Amino acid sequence: MKPTTLLAIEHPLAADLITRFPADEATLQVSIVKATKTADGSESKAPALKPPLKWAGGKRWLLPFLQPLWLPHSSRRYVDPFCGGLAIPLGLRPKTALLNDINPHLINFYVTLQRGLNVNIRMKNDEASFYVQRTRFNELVRRRRWQSAEAAQLFYY
Repeated sequence: MKPTTLLAIEHPLAADLITRFPADEATLQVSIVKATKTADGSESKAPALKPPLKWAGGKRWLLPFLQPLWLPHSSRRYVDPFCGGLAIPLGLRPKTALLNDINPHLINFYVTLQRGLNVNIRMKNDEASFYVQRTRFNELVRRRRWQSAEAAQLFYY
């Protein structure tokens, strides 16, 4: 299977996402954060970014080793053929990036997140709910509707 492209053109990394999870709601709120100029003309540093997903094989632990290697090349485009949970691009914060992954459901989640993902499915942490939501997700895949916002929500769950 060929990797699916998340960002195929050079533009500021749109994955500058901060996610907040209200304690009593199953709603994902996403806002895009950009560095801003302060009164003295310096740039304010954007807050640290956490990946929107926990991903098997996450590479967040590699960031302290990769940052010194990336710094001399930070003006170049960052390319990641298997972006997974986005720990590396969110940690390195490149100006431009090309992010890919072989998992089309992951890419659908990120594309939907970029557009403004509103999670309005019930995300109860119990076995019965999990199987109901999984069945619905598999039904969307069978009906070739896996690129929908609903499929992205179910993938997130």
